[in-house]
Order: sequence, then C-alpha cells, then structure tokens
Amino acid sequence: MAFTFNQLKDIVRTYANKGDYEPMLDATFTTPHQQRLLNKLRERSYSVWTEGNAKLPFLSWSSLPGEGVCPGAGECLQFCYSFRSWRNVAPFMRQFQNSVLLDTLEGRRKIVNDLDKVLGKRKFQKIIKDGKHVDLRLYVDGDFRNTGEIRFWMRVLAQRPHVRAYCYSKSLHLFSQLSEGGFKFPPNFMLNLSTGGIHDGLHDSMQALPYVRGRFAAGPVHASPLKLDKAQKRTLTTWAKDTYGGRAVVCPGRCGDCTSAGHICGMSQFKGYTVVIPKH
Repeated sequence: MAFTFNQLKDIVRTYANKGDYEPMLDATFTTPHQQRLLNKLRERSYSVWTEGNAKLPFLSWSSLPGEGVCPGAGECLQFCYSFRSWRNVAPFMRQFQNSVLLDTLEGRRKIVNDLDKVLGKRKFQKIIKDGKHVDLRLYVDGDFRNTGEIRFWMRVLAQRPHVRAYCYSKSLHLFSQLSEGGFKFPPNFMLNLSTGGIHDGLHDSMQALPYVRGRFAAGPVHASPLKLDKAQKRTLTTWAKDTYGGRAVVCPGRCGDCTSAGHICGMSQFKGYTVVIPKH
C-alpha cells in the first residue's frame, strides 16, 4: 500500500497537537518493509546524527518539518524540500524519532550521548586534534519549536567549543525573545535568518545580533541549486540586492563549495551577506 504526503502531514499535525498518532502510523505503514522501519522508530534505533553526504558534508541533525512543528513557517510550507525526502520512509522515521527524543530528558540524554560517540570517531578526532572545528548543521529538516529547545542546543554547543554549528531558522520570534531577555549565545553558533516565514519582519532588527550571520533567502527562480545557469544566477543576485540591499551571493548547492575559506553560512566573516537560493 502506498502512502501520500498528506497522510504523513496529518500524522505530524496529530503529533504536534499531542494527539494519538500511533494508530495513524499503523494504518499508514502496512507493508512488511514499512513495518520494519516503523519498529525501528518505536525502538529509537535510527541514527540520531547524519555524518555527511555529497551535498552536505557536515555532521547534521534533522527533526520533523511541517505545520505545528515549524512555528515560524509561512509560505515555505508550499515548497519545502523536506517533504520530498519522504518519498523514502526512512527519512520520515528518523525525523520523527528525533522530534520525540527532544520531548523528554531521557531522549535528550541520548541525543547528547550519541553526539559525543560520533565526535569520538577517528575522522572527527583528527579535525579536533589539528585545532580545527567540526562543522555541524542543526535542523536540516524541521525547526526550533520553543525557547527550551534553543536553550538545550546552546548548552550542548557551549560545552563543546570544538564544534562550530550553524542553522537556518524561521523561528525568529523565539530567538528574539531570548535575546531580549539577555540570554547569551555561545560563540560557536551562527544563525541564518531564513526567509519565507511569518516572522520575516524581525530580520532587520536581528541583523546586529552577534550570533546572526545574515539572511538566507529563497529567490524567484524554481530550479535545483546544483543546476542553475548563469542567467538564473544573475536573476537571483539582482533580486536579492534589490530586495535587501548590500551584498549577495548565490548558494552553489553544496555546502562548503562557496569559498576557499569555508562555508559562508557558518562564518562571521560574511556577516550581512544575503545568501540566495532558488525555490526547490
């Protein structure tokens, strides 16, 4: 039996509203293969952390995207790339697992313990011993749901200065609340102000905050970031400069390919730049 994106979105909404989503999972995932993956979700046996791929060669974290779990989402819900990953069941299950882990103290301990296990691997230990940072992207999928989640992640990062984390977020009202309350963000965290949310009006006032790098904007081109031609890149750059002013650069689609010094979105040296990407 095939499932639809709308069925999965209904499950996410039910979870977000603290409803009984378990019967919905059983009714949606019915084949033997799907049932095996569902059992892995219930056993919390998916890898919490993703160690990188060709497009994103950094350590990363994902949770569920969608209505009710992305509190700053706006028009982005109409073209969110995260939903397309649900063509395969496993990404949905991993995102679901990670969201549930964040709900409890025990789950958060697992998140932290698994992070330390990954950082203890030889390839990451070599980076740390060479005096470099381990790049980490928070919320490749999903977003911060409340200020408690932000506080949790900032404590994790403050205790691990050898990690350099960045994210794109539309939950800007939560960051703004914490900043107004005097919360101190660790120096190894960088926030990109993602456009397309209901709190875009906070962008200008947040630009000066020390942990904010700049905007990450979806422009008026519909294409894969990896397949843009020169004309499309010019369109995106011109649009970004006309809309936001200042300097703009088109995302190459592969994190880390934008400069020889490192990836712009995680570096304070590029504070104030608008990084622009097509809707995809």
